[in-house]
Amino acid sequence: MRFFDLPLLDKPSCSLYNNAGKTVTVFYGREQAETLAMRNKSRREGYFMTSKRAISLMIALFMLITAMPWAVSAASSLTLSLSSSLNEAEQPSLGDSITYTVAVTENEQGFVGGTLYVTPSPGLTYESATLLGEEYSAEIVIDGGAYDGSYAISWLSKEPYTETTTSFCTVTFRVTALGEVSLTVNASPFIDAGTSEISTVLSASTVSHTVETPDTPVITTDTLEEALLNESFTAVLRADVSSEFLTFEIAEGRLPEGLTLMSNGMLSGTPTEAGEFVFAVAATIAGVVMSEPKTLTLTVLEKPRQLELIDGSSYAIDAEGYLIGVVERTDFATLLAQFKHSADIQVFDAKQKEITSEQTLIGTGCTVSLMRDDAPIHTVTVVVRGDIDGNARIGSIDYTNIRMHYLKLMQLSGAALKAADTDGNGRIGSMDYANVRLHYLKLSNLYDN
Repeated sequence: MRFFDLPLLDKPSCSLYNNAGKTVTVFYGREQAETLAMRNKSRREGYFMTSKRAISLMIALFMLITAMPWAVSAASSLTLSLSSSLNEAEQPSLGDSITYTVAVTENEQGFVGGTLYVTPSPGLTYESATLLGEEYSAEIVIDGGAYDGSYAISWLSKEPYTETTTSFCTVTFRVTALGEVSLTVNASPFIDAGTSEISTVLSASTVSHTVETPDTPVITTDTLEEALLNESFTAVLRADVSSEFLTFEIAEGRLPEGLTLMSNGMLSGTPTEAGEFVFAVAATIAGVVMSEPKTLTLTVLEKPRQLELIDGSSYAIDAEGYLIGVVERTDFATLLAQFKHSADIQVFDAKQKEITSEQTLIGTGCTVSLMRDDAPIHTVTVVVRGDIDGNARIGSIDYTNIRMHYLKLMQLSGAALKAADTDGNGRIGSMDYANVRLHYLKLSNLYDN
């Protein structure tokens, strides 16, 4: 059978494999003729291309070509070139993508097949590749042979083997390091369709770019919240730049046992020793551009210094020291469950008598204190919206007090004034009166908003 009688399949195929033989991506070009089926018999599991198989392909193609009744022409004039999507003056930045175009210029007779090796330097990470045109049936794999770490492209031209091209394929890489990055293309022996000879190795082509050096980062975190002994702690260090290539590390000093600084700036863990820990951190971009060290202090307390609500609590402590979000008919046990370190907390009524019964209702004017050595070190005052008289229930006396206040017949103050401002606008008016009265009459719910 003559080589040009071999049928070509209509369905194109082109696959990219990694070193483990796993498909990375699939491209579409024209599927190999039956000649490539001969090569497929020698493929290893997973279509992993080796130098031995590539050589077998070249020999098979050469044997077929030498059987063709073609006249021998002048010597081959195949040339190889490489260009990128950036011009010579452009500097890529970290994270940029660069698309390289591999160009092969043939002589008038064209060529039957061959292998290109696209080799990236450190700092270039593969993203994708595209075979241009449909005049080739090709396969793209990572080859561990002649050019270690390169992407090997082997192909077979379609009939009548006389096409020429200046855009064979494109390969895109992402910049992941500073300094100079480059891509080199080497060509293994080509089988020339005109001379039926295996040509010599073509000269390599390389394109280089110098990655733009980013500005020196500055750490913007100035203080850290206090941590508690044997309790989970998390903080995030930040810099004036946001980049996936930005990393943090301890430059001097140490963290308390149980805490770890991750490269992304997350400081987390459970401290197992108390005290004051002074340490310096540095931020680095791509392991090259480093900030000035920033000195920070982390204090690990044996016990808390202020009241803390549990995560997801419906309560809040405002800037004035009021505990807001408490609803009517809340009992002592329910209130206490909203706080961390409840064993160190005491609750008092408006007359400063300690509340100990779990069923006791908590009204406006009650106080919650964090205790240390039987003395309060942090206290907040409870505000129950609409509960003006502090009995933990909303009734007619409450909306009457509101009405008398805005009519200036009486003066509310402190927690009672805060509870009367039901709409939160900072003023007591007819709307607050109406809100409380409608709630009392069960025509609306004061705590729905």
